[in-house]
This record gives sequence, C-alpha cells and structure tokens, in this order.
Amino acid sequence: MDLDALVEKASAILDAAVPRFVDGHRADSAVRKKGNDFATEVDLAIEREVVAALESATGIGVHGEEFGGSDVDSPWVWVLDPIDGTFNYAAGSPMAAILLGLLHDGDPVAGLTWLPFTGERYIAVAGGPLTKNGAPQPPLDRADLSDSLVGVGTFSADSRGRFPGRYRLAVLENLSRVCSRLRMHGSAGIDLVYVADGILAGAINFGGFVWDHAAGVAQVRAAGGTVTDLAGAPWTPASRSALAAAPGAYAQILEIVRSAGNPEDY
Repeated sequence: MDLDALVEKASAILDAAVPRFVDGHRADSAVRKKGNDFATEVDLAIEREVVAALESATGIGVHGEEFGGSDVDSPWVWVLDPIDGTFNYAAGSPMAAILLGLLHDGDPVAGLTWLPFTGERYIAVAGGPLTKNGAPQPPLDRADLSDSLVGVGTFSADSRGRFPGRYRLAVLENLSRVCSRLRMHGSAGIDLVYVADGILAGAINFGGFVWDHAAGVAQVRAAGGTVTDLAGAPWTPASRSALAAAPGAYAQILEIVRSAGNPEDY
C-alpha cells in the first residue's frame, strides 16, 4: 500500500466533512448510549459520509464508532471516530475532533486528527514525522513532569468498572504531586495528538476503544513517543486504556500509575 497516497485521499475526504462538522456545533443528542454518553445526528451523518467516500476512494473497509463495519482484525482497515469529544461538541466547546486511523494487521500505520474549530490538521504515517497543517514537526524532546502538562480523562469519583473512580483519583493525586499541571480536555484523541505535538508531556486515558486511540497512537509513535495501556503492555486494538508520553516522561508516569496499586482493589 502507498500510505502517502491513501492519506492524501483520506485528507480530502475529511476536509469535505468539515463544513457539516462546524455547522452542527451544539447539536442535540440523537442516540443515547451507556450512562450519559450519546451521539448526535452530526456524528451519524459524518460517519455515513466518510465511510462511503473512503471505501470508494481507497478500496479499504472502515470500522466506525457509531455503525461498526469492517472487522478491526482485517489486514487493512480504517478506524473512524466522526466526533471525538461529543459532549464538548454538543455543549459548544471547541475541543472536539475527527479521528481517522489506518490499521495494518492491527498496527496503526497512519493517523489523521482534524480539529475544525481551531483549524489544526495533524497527520502521521509510520516512520514519521508528524505534520501539522502540512508542516513537519520536530521529534519529541525528553520531557520532565515537573515542568510539563499532562492530559487526563474525565470521570466520576463514584464510577465503577475496569478503572473505578477512586482508583483514578488515586492516580491523579499521585500525579499532581509531581506534574506541573494536569489538563482535562474531554477528548482522548486531542490528548494523544497533543502529546505527539509536544504540547502535553503525556496523557492518561482510563478507557476508550480503538476508534479513540488508533489515530493518536500512530501520531505519538511517529513523533518519537511511547504508547501502551495503563499496565505498560503494548497498545493493541483490543486495549481499553492508553498511556502516551514523550521520552523521559513515559517512565515517570508509568511508575506513578503503578504506585496506585491494582484497580480491582478500589
């Protein structure tokens, strides 16, 4: 596969979806999901539009957040999140993005993150570099948490599940003692691409699925960073958490996460 040619076609398709994305800001909930999660009509419309265009232009199947589609275990598959940060989007916050990753045998080999409200278009292909609005970005420098920002996911202290709220609080409490500032953007995709761009030294996502992570994993790796799950195991499409960081910061954050103990003990 010619990755650069595929990414060029995909970029044009995401550009074509941007007007609908911008016009739908503050869209109401259309599909209720688990808890207080939901999808808007814009999520659904963009996914239909982008899936049809990608499959026609590239001949590669697409797995989307809202409608599923091609199996993520396929040799080649696009993975799409039409609106990452849907709660932000519906509330009127600009912290929302379109995420598109390309998996080859489960490995993210390309990632595209479009932030329509800030005019940022991030692209990475395996081997680097990360590009921002077409300009190559420098590889990540070593970072130290004492003078860095770290992104963290949103949650309720009373939540249960794989990573209970009390466990998350313990991780953030320990992290806050070392990190200069914590930031909660409400979008896993934005956190990951901001790590790749050197804005954040690291990011912790306590949940998520392949469509939340794939684009950002490709971007962080292309920039010279590391992405694993919260246990420190290599990220795969089956991972339900993500820890991404620049050189130097990754080991610091992983040690802090491990110091909180086992999530099942909370």
